[in-house]
Amino acid sequence: MAKIHFESRIAEKWFRKANEYEPKSETDYEWVWDYAKFRLAWATERVQHVEGKALEFLKFVLAAAAAGWGALTLLGAKLYELSNKTAWCLGVSSLFLMASIVYTLRAYLPTKRLLPIAEDAALRCADSYQKSSEAMGKFAQTLSCATEYETNVAGTKANQLWLAACFLAVAAVLFLGAISLGVHH
Repeated sequence: MAKIHFESRIAEKWFRKANEYEPKSETDYEWVWDYAKFRLAWATERVQHVEGKALEFLKFVLAAAAAGWGALTLLGAKLYELSNKTAWCLGVSSLFLMASIVYTLRAYLPTKRLLPIAEDAALRCADSYQKSSEAMGKFAQTLSCATEYETNVAGTKANQLWLAACFLAVAAVLFLGAISLGVHH
């Protein structure tokens, strides 16, 4: 028998569990199926929620960058006349601002998703059992694969958004430090 290639360790784990599980004919698994669908919908919504937050944060970061540029213009800052400390603060602040933008974009942009197993496999599973409830019990674990993957994607995107916020905070502190050091001179 040929070794099956899985897209991820998550898929391998859950499909192994699904293959090892044998439903009982006297048990009603319909609620398990409904719960598996609920969990997948919840996990998918988490990813969409974080991506929406990332888009809002990207708008905020770009507005902050525009406000910073406007402040420098209003103060009449001439980059070639700045002290080394002031120029250093502005330069490093710009780098942290760029890092914030990069991490915000990483949180916002679509990522590869692990989709639930296709309908042909569901049909084969249904044909393997006399009661549809048994097939639902067996097949419910296949949704766990996509659910866990989506949960991991949401967590990764949330971490990226958190890093973006931290980078923006450092950029703001450095920018304000540059202002206090004498951008207006």
